[in-house]
Amino acid sequence: MSYMGQLGAVPDLDTLVDVNIETPLNDQVLAFNSASGRWENQDIKDVNVTIEELQNTLINAPVNGQVIMFQNNKWVNQFSENSDRPFQFFMASFN
Repeated sequence: MSYMGQLGAVPDLDTLVDVNIETPLNDQVLAFNSASGRWENQDIKDVNVTIEELQNTLINAPVNGQVIMFQNNKWVNQFSENSDRPFQFFMASFN
C-alpha cells in the first residue's frame, strides 16, 4: 500500500522521517512522542474516568431521566423540557 503526499507516493508510513514504527500490532495507534519528536505506534491507553472528573462538567446528584446539556461553558445535568416524553412520533396523512 502506498500513500500520496505532497512530494509523491510514500511506500510505507515508517519511511517518513518523523515516524518510528516497531512491530505493529492490531488495534495500535500512532501517537506523537514529544521527547523523540516522532510519531510512534503504541497501544491505546485504557482511560477510565467518570463524567464528574472531566474539567468542563458540573454534575450534581444525578437522577434517572436527566440529560446532560451544555450551559455557560459547562456540561450540566438537568431534566429536559420534554423529560416526561423523551420520544415523540408524528404521523401525517397526505392526500
